[in-house]
Amino acid sequence: MRLKEFLDPEKVMQDIVKGFNIDPGLKRDLLKGTTWEKPEVKGATQPSGKSVKQTRPRQDISTAKSRSEPSTNKSKVTRNIVSPGSIKNYILSKGLSKNHAAGMLTNIKAESGFNSAAYNPNDLGARSIGFFQHRAGRANALEKAVPDWRTNWQGQVDFALSEPEGQQYAKLNFRSPQEASKWFTTYFERPQNTNRQAIARAATATQYV
Repeated sequence: MRLKEFLDPEKVMQDIVKGFNIDPGLKRDLLKGTTWEKPEVKGATQPSGKSVKQTRPRQDISTAKSRSEPSTNKSKVTRNIVSPGSIKNYILSKGLSKNHAAGMLTNIKAESGFNSAAYNPNDLGARSIGFFQHRAGRANALEKAVPDWRTNWQGQVDFALSEPEGQQYAKLNFRSPQEASKWFTTYFERPQNTNRQAIARAATATQYV
């Protein structure tokens, strides 16, 4: 017997059936019905000779990503103190005078303590944000113009100077830092007890010249 025939499963089955001492008719029926079903094997080849690739059920990409990657949402910055000297230099770089810079600095100090991320959720019923504590509609406008306002303090200064009051402030020629501070408090910030606040803030203006 050739090796190929010896290893042929169907022929082996036939030889086994022939070897049993059973009724000739039954043996004939068994031999006629003898078949060999080859089990499926990973990587088995089809008649074309190409390997059959075993595939796994497709996994939803979005689900897989959400399971493997932790959330990247971070807590919002609540404190970002900027030195008065840095703010002053930036204001001077915009072409404004030292008096202008001092006037703005005294008000930034009073409103936010030089914290560009300052946030008040309830300032007389509306939120106030940033260096100058822009409130209500002004806060919305700042947030739209400077989405990263919490850390982008330069953007806050630019926005303040772009507002009508800021533009007017930049055009005025102040004779002293106190005068600049009072104007900024009265017409730009407009806090409660405006006159009292204007006097109190102006008293500290000379330290920022």
